[in-house]
Amino acid sequence: MWVKKLYKNPLRVIITTFITCVSVGMAGAPIADIGHSGGEAVGLTFFAVTIHATWYITVAAAIITLFFYRDWVKKYWYKNAIVITVGLGVIVSGLIEQNSENYSLHSETVAANGIEWLKTTEYYPGSFDSRHIRSISFLLNDDIKDSTWTTYAQDGTVLVQKLYIHGKLIKQYLKK
Repeated sequence: MWVKKLYKNPLRVIITTFITCVSVGMAGAPIADIGHSGGEAVGLTFFAVTIHATWYITVAAAIITLFFYRDWVKKYWYKNAIVITVGLGVIVSGLIEQNSENYSLHSETVAANGIEWLKTTEYYPGSFDSRHIRSISFLLNDDIKDSTWTTYAQDGTVLVQKLYIHGKLIKQYLKK
């Protein structure tokens, strides 16, 4: 009986698809975490990937229902349009965010000749080792640029070097 009600309205199919995907993510997260240490966050990763996939599946279901429920869509086309528009908006914004360059930072205090600097190392996305350093910079008293600031390409070659002394740019080297 409930199956006939489900398939009577494509919006119910779409909502059921969305709820099923989220439920799979919620139920699968603890199962995926079995046998892994707490620091690996396998369950959380599984749930995050499931939510990401949920949007793709929901948009696909909304597009597929356009062909199977033509009479209903002619009358209530805006409902499918809203689901598709919101879903594609979430997918596109996620792809833009995923492809943006968010550099990870590591800061530490270093001392030489009785002077302390805040050394900040910036890494290219997806790496946290010395082979993928984007830049190294030094701040005196946490706000004055000091020492040589270097920016690297992903292959490790120097792109820009700037020499600052007490906040003033003294010399700049650009790779040509």
